Amino acid sequence: MIYVNYMEKRNITIFIADDHRLFSHSLQLLINSNTAYTVLNLLGSGKALLHALNDVKPDLIILDINMPSIDGIEILERIRLLYPEIKIFIVSYLKEKHIIKKAMLLGADGYFVKDDDPDLFLSILDRVITGEKCFPENMGTEIWVRFLATPDGKRHNRMGSNYAK
Repeated sequence: MIYVNYMEKRNITIFIADDHRLFSHSLQLLINSNTAYTVLNLLGSGKALLHALNDVKPDLIILDINMPSIDGIEILERIRLLYPEIKIFIVSYLKEKHIIKKAMLLGADGYFVKDDDPDLFLSILDRVITGEKCFPENMGTEIWVRFLATPDGKRHNRMGSNYAK
């Protein structure tokens, strides 16, 4: 496994896969306001995302769950098998514990609920890209015990805002 120090990388590349064009374009503007990030592609379906990955491998994919053709959970499974080095950050309006837990268990690197505080988004994105696993804290500590290790091997147990650190 190749470890990339994203803190030193200046141009972190991102795909946004969400079928709501207004949302994905707005998210692109927000992300591109941080000079460390570049959104390379906006994709409206899981099928389009898989096709785009044949040509370009971004550092991170922001992935919605409810999308046409192939849903985000199935896409997550496929990407983890085909491209395990790509970070996957789920951004969805779905906040049911069983859905978030499934995303965690399938290897998502983070999960952000669309109706959460938008001021938190970039800080959570920064944490996900540097290797932290960030999920809503209401998932419970029994799950977090398995997901708190960071690439440096240290375990973290701080909690803050609506997301576990």
